Amino acid sequence: MPSRVDERLWDAVVVPDSATPPGSPPGVVLAKATALLGDRLTSWALEVGERACADVFGTLSPERQALFGDLIRPAIHQASFELMAYLSGRRTARWLNRDQRSAILAAVREDLDTSYPGIMNGIRTLERHWRLSFIDLILTTFPVDDARALLAEVEHHISLFFDQQIDEAAGMYAAEERRRSDDRAHERRELVTRLIDGGPVAESRVEQVLGLHVAHEHAAIMLWVDRAPAGDLLPSAAELARSLSRAAAGSTLIVPVEAGEMWGWISHDEVEPEAIAAEVSDLLAGYPFVRAAIGEAAGGLGGIRVSHLMAASARRYASTAQRTSRVTRYRDHSHMGLLLADAEQARWFVQNEIGPLQGADPALADLRLTLLTLARNNGNLGRTAEDLFVHRNTVSYRVRRIADLLGREPLSRLLSTHAALELAALLDEER
Repeated sequence: MPSRVDERLWDAVVVPDSATPPGSPPGVVLAKATALLGDRLTSWALEVGERACADVFGTLSPERQALFGDLIRPAIHQASFELMAYLSGRRTARWLNRDQRSAILAAVREDLDTSYPGIMNGIRTLERHWRLSFIDLILTTFPVDDARALLAEVEHHISLFFDQQIDEAAGMYAAEERRRSDDRAHERRELVTRLIDGGPVAESRVEQVLGLHVAHEHAAIMLWVDRAPAGDLLPSAAELARSLSRAAAGSTLIVPVEAGEMWGWISHDEVEPEAIAAEVSDLLAGYPFVRAAIGEAAGGLGGIRVSHLMAASARRYASTAQRTSRVTRYRDHSHMGLLLADAEQARWFVQNEIGPLQGADPALADLRLTLLTLARNNGNLGRTAEDLFVHRNTVSYRVRRIADLLGREPLSRLLSTHAALELAALLDEER
């Protein structure tokens, strides 16, 4: 393959001192490079690569040098060999070498904020040193007219080589970040599932993987899309985390469960579900098809699970009672959430307790509403009449009619009858 740049450039390269620079690649690597490039180009590549290494290491803390030092130098030297092979036409381009790929993977594994800029800076530093080296070689060797053409030719190919390196490095870094992020998300979901199912979970693992301080109070939240058109209409995990953090400056955990559903927790010394409800209400103003359920605060490792189960109970109620607000707290409807835990048994209970009052007939609907209002007023006929905007005698008549249908005093089982009427109203809405 012919050289991609003027052959005279290679004749102009002056062989540096024959001594091998400190930190040079192992003998087998040097032998391969020399066999491909020859002594002069190999030595020049080592010299320029070492200058680039010195600059790159100068930007790293001792800790970073300890982490990446054994990867950076080989990556820079190999990239220099690859550049020489590409420009001289001795081999087709290999943009990212194996050592560079290893350095990128190590950077992602360390999960440091500056890893990505550091990788890009390392590539651009090597590019700068090669530009300067070629400029120096050309300007000190060739007449001005020739130098102008040679500089343009070298500039084109160096830009192409290192731009391709940058593109591949960025793509590889992003792909590895996505894979690592997916792995972490899967690990969090598995641990959350085990915790909620009541399985054995070590506190240290919860703190490490989920980022929640076990000794704190925890409040759980569920978000879901309710009867919406197709599409992902949930807030992002970051939006929900910010909303929870405004309610209490603690640690947050957000777990996307499936399409259209998200779970979250906030942990702090003292968590106020009322403040969470207010912040989430503000958040959902921009998401008209999303609803939320919030559990009460509970402490310790078990509290993570307990608050979630409370939120799940509040969600059962909210999903059934479509007339409720878009943010439902467990505290406000705990008994109904409990009764709705088994929908089939709930219907059996309603049928057994107030079966004769069931039906679509408006008269029966009036009787159910009258009995429910009477139960809420603890049997007070006058207050019930006021609430229903009817005469007291009308309430008395309806109560006698209810007693005839049920075959017992309407409030002889006040708690059960009241619960059955509330359930009946919810189950009717669900239908």
